[in-house]
Amino acid sequence: MNPADRLYNLLSRLGNPSFLANSTKDMRWPSQGVYFLYEAGRITHAGTHAISGKSNTSVAQRLSQLRGVGRGQM
Repeated sequence: MNPADRLYNLLSRLGNPSFLANSTKDMRWPSQGVYFLYEAGRITHAGTHAISGKSNTSVAQRLSQLRGVGRGQM
């Protein structure tokens, strides 16, 4: 199995992904971690949030930035 297939296989074990368009600030977000954004079944963005623990923004705020202006506010 190639590395990309292994990654997608491991991520599929985490359960169904949440959709950025359906995300709200009221959802239970972790304070830090790694996130993956998918489009058409492929990872289009991978990032980390507050890994050092010194971030002043929340995961919801970061995802809202990624979603962009005009696509709704979180």
